[in-house]
Amino acid sequence: MRTLYAFRRILILGLTFSLSSAVFADIRPEKIRTADGKKTQSYLQDGMVVGGDRAISDAIVRDIRRAANPAGFERIVVDLQGSSNGEIVAIPRPPFFQTAINADEKRIIITIYGHPKLSFDAKKVLAAFSKSPVVSSVLFYPVLEEDAWTFVLELKEAFPVEVFELTHPVRIILDVKRKKVATQMVPAQAKARSASKPVQQEQSAIEPESESSGEE
Repeated sequence: MRTLYAFRRILILGLTFSLSSAVFADIRPEKIRTADGKKTQSYLQDGMVVGGDRAISDAIVRDIRRAANPAGFERIVVDLQGSSNGEIVAIPRPPFFQTAINADEKRIIITIYGHPKLSFDAKKVLAAFSKSPVVSSVLFYPVLEEDAWTFVLELKEAFPVEVFELTHPVRIILDVKRKKVATQMVPAQAKARSASKPVQQEQSAIEPESESSGEE
């Protein structure tokens, strides 16, 4: 039984190491960013975002949730709390974390440090993400190392991602930008609209869609 457990642990460790190495080895220094403390519309197609505080330990991952934002992105939130001697305590910001975005693999790898403990309903999280228009699957890796935990978001396409952190409450935010789908009008409607408001239509076509921060 011990031999089987040891084999499974080595296998999982090997898979985790291979997954991380394949992503991190391809990230150049210029592709590494530091997470902001607010939304700045700074999306990344491929690279790494690091954030949090290395001094914070004994963190609790309370939940991982998602919600579509009408501004054109899907918000993924990692809710965090602190812990001390089994009691929940306040922390000023997230513990140190790394978010690797791999466009070729259409994958986001999130690693949270600070001796994280998992306190969320995995089945509930998976059920919520099954309705996501941007995430195809979520992979939870077992906590094999005391100081870190990794989970993976497999994307349906190589969407650009913005990563930042918020406080009160403390959480890590990943905004996955969806592709805009142009609406089609029937020829009669298009002709009528073009004839009535030619200048306004031309202007609206070049103006970018505004995006609210949608802080949660």
